[in-house]
Amino acid sequence: MHLGTINSSENSEEKMAKIIKILKTLIIDLYLGIFTLFVALQIWSWVVGYEHDYSSVFYWLIFIGWIFSVLKFKLSSAFTFISAIALFILAAITRIFNFNDVAETFMRVSFIGWMIGIIQAVVEFRKDIEK
Repeated sequence: MHLGTINSSENSEEKMAKIIKILKTLIIDLYLGIFTLFVALQIWSWVVGYEHDYSSVFYWLIFIGWIFSVLKFKLSSAFTFISAIALFILAAITRIFNFNDVAETFMRVSFIGWMIGIIQAVVEFRKDIEK
């Protein structure tokens, strides 16, 4: 009888693991779908000449996606800082070639990276102190 309870608990753990995997996939798909939708709406508004700006939603989605990427892939603050400085350099280069709107977008995303990197560095520092 004891063996039967172990098997049933393993089966329920396997089922729960499958459900969690499906939910993670759905969340990622939903995030990518919403992100793509807002990018498409922004492009459509530029083409049609509609004056509505979706950039604030776009930046919030980048912020949320970056945080989830850091948590999911256990990225270090060094990686985040390197990504942010690469975007900062890319913004400077695009500004030199007079692509002002693109440069501003890269700069804003770079700023998001700097903010997340600073928070990550503080959290990593606190974890190191606690050890």
